[in-house]
Parts: sequence; C-alpha cells; structure tokens
Amino acid sequence: MGKVGIRQKHSYNKTCMEKIIQGNLNQNDPKRRGWFAGNFMDEDSPFKTDDFELQWRKLKAGEEKPNLGTQKVAKTMGILVYGKFEFNFPKENKLDPAKGGASGRVCRKGRSSAASNYSGKKITLEKEGEFVFFDAGVAHSWKVIEDTLLVSIRWPSIPGDQK
Repeated sequence: MGKVGIRQKHSYNKTCMEKIIQGNLNQNDPKRRGWFAGNFMDEDSPFKTDDFELQWRKLKAGEEKPNLGTQKVAKTMGILVYGKFEFNFPKENKLDPAKGGASGRVCRKGRSSAASNYSGKKITLEKEGEFVFFDAGVAHSWKVIEDTLLVSIRWPSIPGDQK
C-alpha cells in the first residue's frame, strides 16, 4: 500500500475485502502541513480523491501565513477544535462572481453575511466549534494567536488551485 502520510494499521474482512485503516493524524507527514486527503495523495492511497481535501493541523502561537492565498475554484471551511486562530480577508477581495471573485458569502458562528462586511477585517476563531467559510476567489492570510488545532475542508480538490 502507498504512503498516506499517517501511521496506520490494516485489517481486512475476508468475505467482502473491506479495507479498514486506523491511524493518528497527529503523526501526519510534516511536509503535507496536516493535509491528509485530496488529489495530492499517492495514486494507490484510499485518501486520494478529487472531491475534497481534509486537513488536521496543530499550530503553535505565532505561526502565520502572511502572504495571501486564494483558491481559484475550491471553497474552504476552517473549524476550530481548540486555540485561537485569526483569518485576515483584505479589502482588495473581488466579490463579483462574474469577474472571477467570490459569491459574496462568508459565514462565522453559524451566521452568514455579505463578504464585503468582513473584507478588510480579521475574523478570530476562539471558541470550540467556531468556523469560517469562504468561497473561491477570496484572498486570505492567517495567524495563530494561541496554540491551535484546526480542521480544514476544501472542495473540490484541484491540483494547483491556490494562487
């Protein structure tokens, strides 16, 4: 079986050949930055898919992504397990979908608003279960305020989608 970036134990049901994998995401390959499912996995990995990407990422206070990233097609949702994590959405976000920008919906704490309400502002996740959703075309950066565990989902999973 190919590398999947997590330690795993295998067992097989002999009647239906169902594969069962047990692992620990805290032991993920550091080169993958917590991403463990998506188009970037080895061809023979059960975690290879073009439908979505999953990330389980532990981050230390002070870590940051100061350079802006933007998904051309994929939508993103970040869910806080613990810690304090800050997303930055700059004012220069293009929000017109007809011009390649986002659809204009950003969600926080179960509420949704026009993305223009958040553009140019920071969104801080600090309570267990808080999340942020942003559409394709929304530029963002981030900073870890307190040691954090963040689960991220991105869909679909497209090679080279981040610009």
